[in-house]
Amino acid sequence: MIRPKIKISEKGKDEWNRFRKEMGKVKGSHVTIGIHEGAGEYPDGVSVVQVGLWNEFGTETSPARSFIRSTIDEHMGDINRWRVELVKQVLAGKITVDKALETIGFRLRELVKNKINSNVPPPNAPSTIAAKRHAGVAPRTLVETTLLLRSIEYRVVINE
Repeated sequence: MIRPKIKISEKGKDEWNRFRKEMGKVKGSHVTIGIHEGAGEYPDGVSVVQVGLWNEFGTETSPARSFIRSTIDEHMGDINRWRVELVKQVLAGKITVDKALETIGFRLRELVKNKINSNVPPPNAPSTIAAKRHAGVAPRTLVETTLLLRSIEYRVVINE
């Protein structure tokens, strides 16, 4: 193998080592967005994760009201632009891989929360609207106790 003769200054070595360390983190690092294990339970003992699944995919008696998949689908163009922007910043040494994933996670979490607050279709059944009004709750879909909304989080996993 032929190796070029390159002289790197001490400063250059530091920058190169930082770059190599950051790039080593990329493979296997990721961010998850949604309702994670340990998000808690409703007063009746049903886990927030289970309620999230029922709403995202529907059940035999309730329609699907996707708030995660639909958010990703609707914002894929933004997500791809953010990814390119953040990769460029990592390559330029302006931010770390950790910070890039934190940024993506934060942005997606906010988009999902906005989706939940948007009264995701289909509308509630008339009986559900009446029950929510009787309980003094706004008759919006996916929002009754706000526990589901407050449970939307992101987690960054870094390959060290």
